[in-house]
Amino acid sequence: MNAIVQHGLNSGITIGVTPGNPCRIEIEIEGRLDNRGEHTISIIATDDNDPPQSRTATITVNISGELNDFLIVANYVDSAISVVDVDRNQVYGPYLQGQLGGSELSDVAISSDGLMALVSNFTSYRVYQIDLSDPISPVLTGTYYLGFAAEDISLSPDNRFALVADGGNATMIAVLDLQSRTTVQVLNIAPHYAQGVELGPDGKVLINDVTNGSIHQYMLDLQSGVLSYSGVSLAYTNCFNIAIHPSGKY
Repeated sequence: MNAIVQHGLNSGITIGVTPGNPCRIEIEIEGRLDNRGEHTISIIATDDNDPPQSRTATITVNISGELNDFLIVANYVDSAISVVDVDRNQVYGPYLQGQLGGSELSDVAISSDGLMALVSNFTSYRVYQIDLSDPISPVLTGTYYLGFAAEDISLSPDNRFALVADGGNATMIAVLDLQSRTTVQVLNIAPHYAQGVELGPDGKVLINDVTNGSIHQYMLDLQSGVLSYSGVSLAYTNCFNIAIHPSGKY
C-alpha cells in the first residue's frame, strides 16, 4: 500500500509516507501564524490490486493565534521585509518584494502603536509606508519621493510626522506628514550635514553632523511639521549616530 497527502498549507508541514502493509503515514504541522485559518488535509491510500483500489480520508485543522512582540527586518539586497515573532522565534516573509524599490533598504521605523512602519530606500530616494494592522500580511500604503538618498528615519511621538536624513555626506532633511501622506519639507540645511536625525517628544530634533564634527539642535513644529534651526550646535567629533531618551531630558 502507498499514500498521497494533499494540503493547502504554504509552510510548516512535514509529511512522511512509508509504503508497505501496513502503510505508515506521519504528518507534523507547525502552528505558524501565516497559516491561520481552517485547512483540509486529504490522505489518499492506494494498493497494488488489479484493478487498484483507493480510499480517501480527510482531516480538518484549524490554526489560530496572534502576533504580539515582533520585529521588522529590512533586507538590504532583496528590498523586502521580514517579520520576526519574538515570542515563538519564527520568521515570516519575505514580504513586499518588488514593491520597495531596488536594493539598499536602509532603515526601518515602527509607530508606537505597532500599526505602521516606514522603510527607507537609499538608491530609489524613497520612503515607503506600510500598514501593519496584520503584521503577517503587511500592505504598502504610501510612497514618498524625497529627491535625495533616504536613510535614517525618526518618528514623532504621535506618529504623525517623520524626519528623514540622507545618512551620507549630504545636507538634506525631509519632513513627512504620515496622516495626509504628503511631504511637508525637503530642507537643505547647509552648511550643516545630516548623517542621522532623532526627534524628541517635545519637538526638539538632534542632527549628528560627522562632516563638521557637530551635533545640531533643530525644532519641529508638531502642529505644522515645519523644521527650523534653533541656533544651538555642540562640537562633537565622530558623532556617527544619536538617540534621545523617551522623556526628552537627555
